[in-house]
Amino acid sequence: VSRSEYARETGISALATAEERLVRHNADLALESCIQQDLWHRTQLRSQLKGLCFEMCKAVSLYPNCPQCEGMTGKQAAAPGEFASTGSPVEGSNWEGLLFHMDQMSQWGRSLIRQWSSQGGSSQLQFLSNSTLGCEETDVMRREELQGKILDFCQDVCHDQACAECHQARGPPKSWPLLMTQVEVLATTFSRSLEGARASRAKEEEDHVSLFCFAWTPRRDYDEKLLVETRKQYQKCDGHMFYTDHAAPGPQKEGDFMRVIVPKQSVTREDDGWLYHRNMVGLMPSWNHLVHSEFVNQHTWFINSELDHFLSPARAKETIAAYLKGLREGTPEEQASADGPMMLMWGNAFVFNRKMVLAIKQHWNVLGRIAQENGPDDQATAVGCPMFMENEAEWPQCCSQDVVYPTLAKVILPKLFNVTVGAPGSAGCGSPSKNGKQQDFPLGCWELHLNPIDGEKEGGALQAIKELAQMSQFQDERQAKDYCQRHKLAAVRDNCDRFWQGRRVPLIHHLHTVSEQKLARQLLDHDARP
Repeated sequence: VSRSEYARETGISALATAEERLVRHNADLALESCIQQDLWHRTQLRSQLKGLCFEMCKAVSLYPNCPQCEGMTGKQAAAPGEFASTGSPVEGSNWEGLLFHMDQMSQWGRSLIRQWSSQGGSSQLQFLSNSTLGCEETDVMRREELQGKILDFCQDVCHDQACAECHQARGPPKSWPLLMTQVEVLATTFSRSLEGARASRAKEEEDHVSLFCFAWTPRRDYDEKLLVETRKQYQKCDGHMFYTDHAAPGPQKEGDFMRVIVPKQSVTREDDGWLYHRNMVGLMPSWNHLVHSEFVNQHTWFINSELDHFLSPARAKETIAAYLKGLREGTPEEQASADGPMMLMWGNAFVFNRKMVLAIKQHWNVLGRIAQENGPDDQATAVGCPMFMENEAEWPQCCSQDVVYPTLAKVILPKLFNVTVGAPGSAGCGSPSKNGKQQDFPLGCWELHLNPIDGEKEGGALQAIKELAQMSQFQDERQAKDYCQRHKLAAVRDNCDRFWQGRRVPLIHHLHTVSEQKLARQLLDHDARP
């Protein structure tokens, strides 16, 4: 080969090698750019999924305790076309891991909707290096995968009308920005679905309230007189039971009475001060019977009242439904509490849902302990009172239910057992209450002690009952005020709001005579029986 031919061939070979290097270099740049684009999209998706997960967690008032959202944090990726600095590799979940996490969130969301009652990934970039697909084809495939997951997620968590939003995820593959927006919108779909599920459950609960009514009574002469009327009221409950001690007078076996063992007290049973401000001494063994009975499975709500209360079971069910509605229209915390253990405070009467009773039953080995006569410290003084009240209000001299029940719900169960209890209402009879958005709960108890018409005197009590019955006939507050303005009694004219607030009250406290109880039953509960 001549020198000139050799030079020509060498130059051609060198040129070809240079061109090959340029092609490979451009391919490497394209691949690196493609990888960066893929990483950028995955980082965006992970950020959106993290936000979606936390929004779902907030919707059910669990935030910041959101273990389902763990693994969604990571370092910020560089923007497309930019590269991570040397020594600081970008961490990120792979595509399959992100979609797996989305599936898990979908299942979690679906379970939350239905009850209204695992992360994947690698730190290594797993681009389709072995695939024959090009960058554009891979990008289209990724978008189609994500779009399908968005549709699946939406259909999993949607409820009723919110499902119409899922059709937006259908159609040809969307752009990445639009897909990220759709992931973000899933939080709204979930919240609306959760709201709809809660409303459906509220309606179902309202239609299926089964009320169990129970009371403790020592069966003194005064109690026995009222018992004639109280029985007629309690018989309208879906189930009822009166509790007393073995030394109480009356027949030893009655279908609606349960005799329980009450510890010996420092005063004799015949003393008028026996169990004065210590009625939990009688209620603790009553609860022991209740939580171990079939009543817990047969009923959804349980009301503990007293014999000097008028009780309308029908109105009680209406008020329970109104309280649940008020909670579901309240703050996120109140909305969540509507699906957990709950105790409604209606003055001296307390209303427990089944979940609350089951929580008490679950921890009864601790909650059921009572102070012993031969126990250490001041237990002899507190004998019969619940030990969980040690160092709490009234201990050791007293243990009245209007102090013990709120302490149990607001302090003991959350502190000792991490059980959050919704406790709307007021422990003071006649005191109004509101939800967190300042919406009024209906009055649960009307207090005759605050009766502006001669207080607790029989004549004043009878007249107050008639006025409450009259208020229940008016359609709105304007009609009630017109009535009050024309009333002959100044006590009615000047206290119209008090009577109006009690127009649908389920309980009236401090009715001391049979005639008062009878009139309340006939006028307020529409019971014509003599």
